Amino acid sequence: EAYDRLSPGFRERLAGLTATHSGVEQHVGSAKAGMVPKRDAIISSHPVVRQNPVTKRKSLFVNKEFTRAIEGYKKEESEALLGFLYQHLGNAVDFQIRALLRQYSIVFWDNRSTLHTATVDYDSNATPREGFRLTVTGETP
Repeated sequence: EAYDRLSPGFRERLAGLTATHSGVEQHVGSAKAGMVPKRDAIISSHPVVRQNPVTKRKSLFVNKEFTRAIEGYKKEESEALLGFLYQHLGNAVDFQIRALLRQYSIVFWDNRSTLHTATVDYDSNATPREGFRLTVTGETP
């Protein structure tokens, strides 16, 4: 839905763009906090727009936590474009869902077309949150 809400001209501008994604910062942050990093610290390239192979719908594939730059753009251009996309994704609450997690809650989403952002809206000292994540191996975006 986030992709579909963009103007046709803007969707055309995004077509074919790739972005650098980095897990280095998350890896370093986990190590500094004394936690075991969940995955290797990698830097990869992904399309800004991807098409779900099942539904054929296009979606934005950028994430404030991992996307670092639009490849081939000057730093200022990349920051402006990504800033707009992050604002677009973060401010349109009518295509967001919040799941209130309780004991035995199960939440499913498709990483190919859904952004997941954990909101720390609880006292982690009083109520530790623990979860298990299963990820299905999919196609390379």
